[in-house]
Formats: sequence, C-alpha cells, structure tokens
Amino acid sequence: FLIPYFQRSYQWTNVEVRKMLNDWLVSFARRSNFDFMGSVICWENDTMSILDGQQRITSLTLFWACVYWVLYANKVKQEKYRYKYRHNKNICLHLK
Repeated sequence: FLIPYFQRSYQWTNVEVRKMLNDWLVSFARRSNFDFMGSVICWENDTMSILDGQQRITSLTLFWACVYWVLYANKVKQEKYRYKYRHNKNICLHLK
C-alpha cells in the first residue's frame, strides 16, 4: 500500500488512538464478531494507494508492529534466560 504525498501527514494523537483501542476492547468484551472500524478507500494504479482511512491504517500498523516487537522481545528474553538457566544447571550438576 502507498499513501499518496497529497494526503495529510499523520496527525492522530493519543486521544484518537486510545479511542480506537477502547472501541476494540469494548467489542472484544462483548464478544462481538463484528466491529466497524470505518471505511477505507483505495485507488489502484501501479500500486494500491490509500485515499481515505490512512490515519486508521497507519495507527493499526504501528499498534500491531508494537505488539509484535513486545512479544518477540519477550520471547527472545525468555529464550536467553532458559539457555542461561539450563547451562548453569548443567554446570551445577557436574560440580556436584
């Protein structure tokens, strides 16, 4: 996807992002199968351009990128800890 240069720059603040995330949480709490996030208008030429909805798409992309990195960072941290624990445990067993 491409956001054309003539579109406004990213302008959402914490207020808009929190509202969007709160709407998700409410929908999730209700166990709703459907949550309308608003429309997205695209135009396909050589690439797919987002003409409307770019603030939401950008916010969602940033949100999911953060979720990914937090989960990935925790997984890496856990793997390092597991390795150190196994390694140190083996050394301790050999010293006994």
